[in-house]
Amino acid sequence: MCSILSVNAQVTVTPNQTATQLAQKLLGPGVTLTNPTLTCPTNANGIFVVTNSNIGLDSGIVMTSGQAQTSGAIIGVNGTPAQFASTNNSAAGDAALTTLAGQNTFDACVLEFDFVPAGDTIKFDYTFGSEEYPTYNCSINDVFGFFISGPGITGTKNIALIPGTTYPVAISTINNGSGAAPGNPCYTNTGGNGPYTQYYVNNTGTSITYTGFTTVLQAISAVTPCTTYHLKLAISDASDGILDSGVFLKAGSLTSNAVAVTPIGGGGLLAPTPYCVRGCLPGQFVFSRPVARPTPLTVKYQIAGTAVNGTDYTTIPDSVVIPANGTTATRLIYGLPLPPTGPKIVKLRIYSPYTCGTSTPIIDSAQMTIYDSLQMSILHPYPDTAICRFQSVQIQMFGDTLLSYSWSPATGLNSSTAKNPIATPLNTTTYTVTGTLPGSGCAPVQKQTTIIIKQPPVVNAGPDRITCLGTPFQFNTTTTPTTQTYTYSWSPATNLSSANVSNPVFTPSSITNNITYVVTANPGAAGCSGYDTVNVRVLPDDITLFNHDTSLCKGAAVQMNVAGDTAFTYTWTPASNVSDPNIAGPVITPDTSGTYTLTASFPNCPNITKSVTFDVQPNPVVFVGPDRAICQWDTIQVRPIVTPSWYTSYAYDWTPANDIDFPNQKDIVFSGETNRTLKLTVTTPACCTGNDDMNVIVHPGNFATVSPADTGICPLDSVQILATGGVHYSWSPGTYLSDTNSASPVSHPTTNVTYTGLVTDQYGCKDTLYSNITVYPHALLELGDSVVIYPGESYQMDPTGNCLYFQWFPPLGLSADNIANPVAMPDVNTRYIVQASTENGCKVSDSIVVMVNPETLLDLPNAFSPGSQPNDILKINKRGIATLKYFRIFNRWGTKVFETSNIDQGWDGQFNGSPQPMGVYVYMIEAYTNTGRRFYKQGNVTLIR
Repeated sequence: MCSILSVNAQVTVTPNQTATQLAQKLLGPGVTLTNPTLTCPTNANGIFVVTNSNIGLDSGIVMTSGQAQTSGAIIGVNGTPAQFASTNNSAAGDAALTTLAGQNTFDACVLEFDFVPAGDTIKFDYTFGSEEYPTYNCSINDVFGFFISGPGITGTKNIALIPGTTYPVAISTINNGSGAAPGNPCYTNTGGNGPYTQYYVNNTGTSITYTGFTTVLQAISAVTPCTTYHLKLAISDASDGILDSGVFLKAGSLTSNAVAVTPIGGGGLLAPTPYCVRGCLPGQFVFSRPVARPTPLTVKYQIAGTAVNGTDYTTIPDSVVIPANGTTATRLIYGLPLPPTGPKIVKLRIYSPYTCGTSTPIIDSAQMTIYDSLQMSILHPYPDTAICRFQSVQIQMFGDTLLSYSWSPATGLNSSTAKNPIATPLNTTTYTVTGTLPGSGCAPVQKQTTIIIKQPPVVNAGPDRITCLGTPFQFNTTTTPTTQTYTYSWSPATNLSSANVSNPVFTPSSITNNITYVVTANPGAAGCSGYDTVNVRVLPDDITLFNHDTSLCKGAAVQMNVAGDTAFTYTWTPASNVSDPNIAGPVITPDTSGTYTLTASFPNCPNITKSVTFDVQPNPVVFVGPDRAICQWDTIQVRPIVTPSWYTSYAYDWTPANDIDFPNQKDIVFSGETNRTLKLTVTTPACCTGNDDMNVIVHPGNFATVSPADTGICPLDSVQILATGGVHYSWSPGTYLSDTNSASPVSHPTTNVTYTGLVTDQYGCKDTLYSNITVYPHALLELGDSVVIYPGESYQMDPTGNCLYFQWFPPLGLSADNIANPVAMPDVNTRYIVQASTENGCKVSDSIVVMVNPETLLDLPNAFSPGSQPNDILKINKRGIATLKYFRIFNRWGTKVFETSNIDQGWDGQFNGSPQPMGVYVYMIEAYTNTGRRFYKQGNVTLIR
């Protein structure tokens, strides 16, 4: 669907039309159209409608080398000369236009179709515009063409021609003449004549973008009726693809009427339409064809209308002949004299002289009115009018300028023969005008108008008035001279019973300081009215007392604030304690509660009263009592005295409010823990205020100290408790304590115990202390009595118990002397003593003897089972240090099955890689200890499988 956007509301463009839509928009009477095609960028064509423009066309189609519709920043044809239409569509040109322009063409937009004309001529109207104007008049020849081809036409013919020439319409042929010089295209393209400036319009309008365009031109061509022709409408840029051009073609202007008919009134009478008068000069129907032909043309028509042929006018035939080599023929209409019958219409419907197909179409029509007399009337003033004396009025006539006019009397007229004379009579006058058509034989026609003279009146609306809101009065207006009749108008009409009578009733509905009424008396003549003004002041029916009922402290003064009209008289009652009871805003100093009334009065107006009530409140006196002292975490009650005590609407406010149970009550409980100044402020609703304060000293509650607060001891130890800060002490429980009332008792506990101490200071304040004593478990340690080692061996200590810290003595032969499990390897027998402690410091000691055997011990088991733990290898068991000379094993047949000199190596029960059978085997061992002593041993060992 196409969208419609109008940058300038005076020309609306609907872009992107189809070939059929464009061709049908151009099509008019007498033409049948087929096979439309369009080769054109979609944005370069459209249908336009003109509301107000200077291009001379009302609607139609537009074809451009750029943009048809203005959209955002892209400017189309419907802008203003201040904008710039230059869109490169990157489209191809057209060969026919290239030949016509003499330059390469770009961005061509081409509409083509076939058509059949009903007449012998084809024509349509157009206007061409461009942004190339006026800078490129004679260099860039943006061009367009209307190319027609068909019977009687050799090849194709461009019919977009300058009127009366064979030169095509283009930038270089029609422009404002700027830049034109002999030898350039402005001359060569016009046969040396130079550009045709009479057809150029310099655009100063507001609806078309192009800087210049042509006047409305007509494309025309002779054709053979009822045969098929082809028409190609094309436009393009020349030389480059920028600075757009466009051609506007009038809607419905593509026509082919072989004959046109035009009515002409009798003697040229035209008003209101061409007409003739019975018995006078005849009217005419003039038939014409566009161009002269060598053969006559018979034009048949249908006679219609309300007039009867042969009765209302002389009989006419149903055809007329345009002679050979002629272009017109005339049919006369003689209106026959009859008794007046009113207007009658003669209408002729023209048939096409050419029959295309089986029907004979009606291609034109015209009508003429037959009147009983010449048409003349007085438009103004009619039938009469009134004017003010010495004023003028122009009489307006309806009638042809062909008529002669004669006015009688001539008195007061600027001309007695003018069609529309100016009348300035001094007295009421009736004028008669006679209209004639000289030489026509028509009877004269007369019309009359009366001009009535009026005198300017004198109006008196009476004096200015004052009234009260809601109190009406009637105006009393007099107008002279009394011999004339007047119409009255009051302005404004507000609050009036009628705005069109001389003495309306005024009923005020709103307050106004000054409203001016203007009364106008019109005697019935424009510009002859008299008027007067009267000012009306409306007093309000109320005053405003801004003071509200209020509460105040005794002795306070109140300034009264009143808004009211100064015309009122003001009185306050009672007058006592009022600074001036006869003014609107006195100062009132009431000493007791009561009501004061203000009365505002004005003669003939109801009194206005306002009242205000004062609640006079006392100024409180407050006593909260002497200063106080308390212990921390204690409370005190405060019961202040407030006078006068009879008043029951006091408000209480203790500050600071923290640590007070109800800070907005009179009696309070204070539970603060620091020194404080308590202040009580007592107020009435009127903010009458009194206050007092007291100092509260708070003695500390955590004044005592104890040491130790938390401690632990080992069993059988004791703890001395040391307390400070008080003058008296009491401990509980008394178990294990040396003295329950001492500041430093000694405790000998056997189990955990917590002591609570109650301490009293010099102010009698009490504090509570706590001392927690924990009795730790006994220290436990077990080492064993003794252990034997051989030379080269060591022993790792493995004490049991709950100790964490150790100290061994002597350190000789130990891997470390401060760990739980050192390794002992003494050279001689040694007793080791260990001192140990728990994590809480509880201590214990123990000892162990490490005895050193100086001789090495070698041994061998009496059986082993290869492959089965734990005796799967037959090895020498050694205690101490020894050097092996040999270890040999023999089977029962005396064969040696194993030998080694490595004391740590044993026999696995195999010989030469084969497992040996079960049985008894003989072994032999020879070795030397670290002291050099020879060790020899032999025996039997059983191999078990």
